[in-house]
Amino acid sequence: MSEIEWSRYPLTAENNLGRRWLQIQRDLGLAQNILEAYGRRFEEYLGFLRDANVEPTEAGGEVIARYVQRLRARPGAVRGNVTQIDSHSTLSNAALQQRLTIIRLFNDFILEERLCVRTLPASFPVQPLRRVEAFPAG
Repeated sequence: MSEIEWSRYPLTAENNLGRRWLQIQRDLGLAQNILEAYGRRFEEYLGFLRDANVEPTEAGGEVIARYVQRLRARPGAVRGNVTQIDSHSTLSNAALQQRLTIIRLFNDFILEERLCVRTLPASFPVQPLRRVEAFPAG
């Protein structure tokens, strides 16, 4: 089983929910390199939340959108030959998706633990679920 080097993820280690979430990822049997990537990216997200003065359980769509905006504004890795001195690369779509996946997994965790609640606006029309049969009788 992979081990977590908590000294590499101090914000996650200090955050009870973050620590539990990363331990669960380890317990699910993720490869060491995946676990480390999750730890780094989650640490980055917690740093953003700390700077924004937002608790992880309070981060909604608006906060996540600001995080994505910040990620998109960051320079990314430059690959190949640079043709212009002033050219810069942005974070790749794959790297952005990895970061969003980690946020989604963490948000799923806090929802499952009933530590936050997704609420719908009062005006949102909620229809009762109907059972749909895959193969109608007949």
